[in-house]
Amino acid sequence: MNETHVTLRGNVVADPDRITSAKGDFTTFRIAVNEFYRDQAGGGYVDGRSSFYKVVAFRDVGSNVQQSLKKGMPVLIHGVLRMSQWQTASGETRSAPEIEAFNVGPDLRFGIATYQKVPGQSRRGGSVGGERASWRTDAAPAADSWGSDADVPAQAPDFAGSTDGEVSSSSGPLVQQQAS
Repeated sequence: MNETHVTLRGNVVADPDRITSAKGDFTTFRIAVNEFYRDQAGGGYVDGRSSFYKVVAFRDVGSNVQQSLKKGMPVLIHGVLRMSQWQTASGETRSAPEIEAFNVGPDLRFGIATYQKVPGQSRRGGSVGGERASWRTDAAPAADSWGSDADVPAQAPDFAGSTDGEVSSSSGPLVQQQAS
């Protein structure tokens, strides 16, 4: 099946809503993507149209979004573009673009963020301790979850399995995690 993957940068329009249904739990929120362009006459930037998108996030991503995002926050969304269709009370069919988000994060152009790992979630979105798929052919185990020193090969860089909350490189700290 062909899917249209998109990455959008915008602002959260309203606080996210967590919805529980027979199909499972998910979180929805809306973002505004603002167009701007350089004015030919004055050389400055001019605001253009705004496009609004409904974003749907499932499972752990949805739970984390609901706890992390608030109205007005700048975000980056990566997911699949779909057209949502529904019928109004009068029987008219309506449609609107919708993004099924796989990745959601803060836009750090004008601000900073603090990352806090959620206990029990791995980087791949599943629960820590479950079965792992292995694609490596050498004898070294794969480092597939943050904070698990047992899975880090001896030749891995210092930051691959750091559990002290700070990730560093030769140029200094890269990420500061809050202790949970």
